[in-house]
Amino acid sequence: MTALGNDPFYNCIRLATIIALPTSPPTVSGTWLRYNSIAKIYVPDNSVSAYKAASGWSTYASRIHGMSEYEG
Repeated sequence: MTALGNDPFYNCIRLATIIALPTSPPTVSGTWLRYNSIAKIYVPDNSVSAYKAASGWSTYASRIHGMSEYEG
């Protein structure tokens, strides 16, 4: 995956977990997690900083965690 379209998780208020496997953050547009305030985002451990700094992802930086923290 290299990109997420506009608002792919629009109104998914109960979505609790997102797992992003690419080491480089995919391009996102819009407020792609609009209306969701609970989803934790798990990314490769060595990419956490890149995701937290990336455009579109930085808005959700407090929810971004390394895969080693995933307990699912």
